[in-house]
Amino acid sequence: MFLTLGIIHDTDPKAFDDYIKNALGLSGGTWYSLPAEAEEKIIALGFDPAVVADEIMANKWINKNGGEIDLGMQLAIIEGESKGGTNLGSCSGIASAAKYSHQEVVSAKWLLNYWKEHNVRDWSDIAKEMIRQDYSDYTGHCSAGEIGPNGILPSTGVKICRDGLSLHPDDLVKSCNFFDKRVAPYGKNWWLKAIGYKSGQTKDEKFDSLWGWNRSIDYRNQLVSRAETFNLSASDWEYTPTPENTYVFKGGWWRSQAIKVLKATGLFEGEVFAAGPDFPSWEQPSIVGSFSDPYPGSFLCGYGYGLPAANGIHWGIDLCIGEPWGSAPIYAMHSGIVKFSRYLSPSEVLAGQWWISGNVVAIEGKDEGGNSIWTAYGHGLNGSTKVKEGDIVEKGQLLMMSGSTGFSTGIHLHLAMKINGGWVNPAGYLGGD
Repeated sequence: MFLTLGIIHDTDPKAFDDYIKNALGLSGGTWYSLPAEAEEKIIALGFDPAVVADEIMANKWINKNGGEIDLGMQLAIIEGESKGGTNLGSCSGIASAAKYSHQEVVSAKWLLNYWKEHNVRDWSDIAKEMIRQDYSDYTGHCSAGEIGPNGILPSTGVKICRDGLSLHPDDLVKSCNFFDKRVAPYGKNWWLKAIGYKSGQTKDEKFDSLWGWNRSIDYRNQLVSRAETFNLSASDWEYTPTPENTYVFKGGWWRSQAIKVLKATGLFEGEVFAAGPDFPSWEQPSIVGSFSDPYPGSFLCGYGYGLPAANGIHWGIDLCIGEPWGSAPIYAMHSGIVKFSRYLSPSEVLAGQWWISGNVVAIEGKDEGGNSIWTAYGHGLNGSTKVKEGDIVEKGQLLMMSGSTGFSTGIHLHLAMKINGGWVNPAGYLGGD
């Protein structure tokens, strides 16, 4: 068997990779990273090095295929769109497109069908969060259903996909999953080439060509100016991103042993991480007064309580654990009945009312003084929820593991709380009365 696998590995690496992922229950793919000295410079400019690594790869691709795109313009668009690429939208894509034009609705449906044909939800975590399970809708920006970190109009997305990325030899790029950070730069660069933008143009020529990206005079001037600044900062960059295969493992014991054997024989390379529902060994949190600490060892991060967020109010607080990519247990703050326990899509009305999404658990009960208490816990790790609607839980009981599902840009707990029907800041009740 291993001899056969070895032959496939040497003669058709892609077929080998596809077979191993399917047979061993692996999901994931190739990610790119940059050297430490590059990361320091990129962070100083205000960008995520992992995102910039993908931007560099897309830049190399487009310029080998007739483009003349500068990295500075790519970074300027990242900075200018979707709050630096972190806001992927919070409204129904179809409904938002309908407010803009019939053409955008038709285009949005075309893309949904294309994504379904390419099963993007099966391999992309962000697609699972942003596209409904039946591919009937997606979560986009609220003005016209724009898609992904570059805010691409559905009609533009169809042109990019049909005439550009669908012809790409790489299956990942070919998927046209504009939500995914590994695909978005390719779409952006193809469109810059299509509208006639070239790095060697004069400032006025760049301004004119960018009409195909955005018609705002002020915004186009901003892009040209910021691109010039970024190009100056990056003039000495000669970085080649390093590829690394990273996988999430959801198989059983025998599959884990098979992975170890393949790695030992050199037939399998890359990092493999376990996915839920396996839980690490954690002790139950201490209980003080009426409430238990729901996320021990955490600190306030992200949005604060009661602040405006997109088209709603952030009714809750964000809590993070020191390890940036770690997942940790979430516990019930109080005893009560589980009133809600399922995946809540960011496009659902309830998500906007609560300003919470992803895998969500909500509990209703009473404190020692007889007050009605309601708490909700959001962004749980896929496959980790331990309670269902109707369950009776005790304070300090394990609910799920923290994750980054729903409208989220990193692993954390979104905690919301009501007392006697009114929103309150949960920060005042963490581990006490």
